[in-house]
Amino acid sequence: MEIYPENTISKFINRLATPLHLDGEWSVAVQEVFYPLSHKPIKRSINYFISYRGRRPTVSIDFDYQENDDVEGMLKKLNKSISESHLQIGLAGINKQKDFKPPELVLINEGEPTKQKKKVVIKAGRIPDAEKGVYPIFSDHTFIRALGFDNNTFASEMQKAVAESWDEIKAPNQPDLGPKSHLMFIYSDIIHAHLLGDISARVLRVVPLNREPSDRLGHMTFTSPYYYPVRSNKIEDISIVLCDETGNQIRFKTGRVFLSLHFKKTV
Repeated sequence: MEIYPENTISKFINRLATPLHLDGEWSVAVQEVFYPLSHKPIKRSINYFISYRGRRPTVSIDFDYQENDDVEGMLKKLNKSISESHLQIGLAGINKQKDFKPPELVLINEGEPTKQKKKVVIKAGRIPDAEKGVYPIFSDHTFIRALGFDNNTFASEMQKAVAESWDEIKAPNQPDLGPKSHLMFIYSDIIHAHLLGDISARVLRVVPLNREPSDRLGHMTFTSPYYYPVRSNKIEDISIVLCDETGNQIRFKTGRVFLSLHFKKTV
């Protein structure tokens, strides 16, 4: 029977086979760590509608991208999902493979060569005998902001683009998929909080975070461990939380984390 069924890869509690009874003052350090290299993709769901002969069939898109993808890589995956999903639509008399051009998102550069800014442009999809273009309708506000659009005006601008048959609509701001994590912070409740930059936290070690789309494990051994005083002389459980520099738990895709801790008596 599992003692802690709510354990995850990045947040877990281990029950020691034999409780530790420490006499005097002790410190602990991370000596070795194994961790998965593959991370869960970020999932997005998108719907868009097509006005055609009085009908409004809905196209649903589910697509994934990795946290460390750049904007161009993410748009490529999104466009592939849009292109594949338009085959779901049932439009009488339309050869979907030949006649229907799905909407597409592209990244452009604008401005002077030395001060160029990247912007996302949504190009309208087309049906041969329909006057109005086909635009994706994003309901995910986080994703709308990531593309560089304004949440407050995106819906109205999209409606205007459809009503006036615009060929494309451009984001007013540069795209930003958010901070990419490069570090893994190993937190544990067995130590006292200590200063880490300008905050106080129970961090045992900070580890460079490598990513690969594979099932292999990353591995680090520390020849110069950093020791921190333990909070209690009796330790029965050890709680570990693995977060990135944004404070979010790391989204490991699969596998396990292995930590080797070294205790030493200081007094």
